[in-house]
Amino acid sequence: PELSAEHPVLSILVAEDNKTNQVLIKAFLQKLNHKVTIANDGAEAIEFMKLKKFDLILMDIMMPTMDGLTATQYIRNELLSDIPIYALTANAATDDKASCFKVGINKVLTKPIKFETLKASLNSL
Repeated sequence: PELSAEHPVLSILVAEDNKTNQVLIKAFLQKLNHKVTIANDGAEAIEFMKLKKFDLILMDIMMPTMDGLTATQYIRNELLSDIPIYALTANAATDDKASCFKVGINKVLTKPIKFETLKASLNSL
């Protein structure tokens, strides 16, 4: 089946340390025909960024080794990438959102993520 022009296939990097969330998000994205790469933390996400080109990063904020805010800062300041980065956060309090936007995150999605929410946020790309 041919994909319409309004829904291009995206290469998406998902930085998420929780296995259940990884499976869920990957299933959602694959249902939308996107290509998914999973990174278990921020440091791994940065390594993937150096290896290949992505259209979007879904970045969990709370991760071991390197959290999402630190990883985003590195991607913006060291890799000088303007790739869209959407935060995945369980605590979407206003101050959390502010710290996300401050490091260069484009959008904040609240966990648990719903299929429709994710789909809608990708349509705005």
